[in-house]
Amino acid sequence: MLKLTRDNDPFDTVQMPVNVLDQSYFSFSNNVMPELLERNIGILAMKTLADGRFLKKSTLDN
Repeated sequence: MLKLTRDNDPFDTVQMPVNVLDQSYFSFSNNVMPELLERNIGILAMKTLADGRFLKKSTLDN
């Protein structure tokens, strides 16, 4: 999507799910955010706490 719209920038913002597992598979934070920042497109993160599932289990370490 970003490659196809490079010349006309029709987007003001992009909303994507981002959570602690984002770094492990086709990372939005690593692959898309830098492009959005370069193009001055706003970033909206959703589902950052996975509806509380990450806080209910003791699978994450600080």
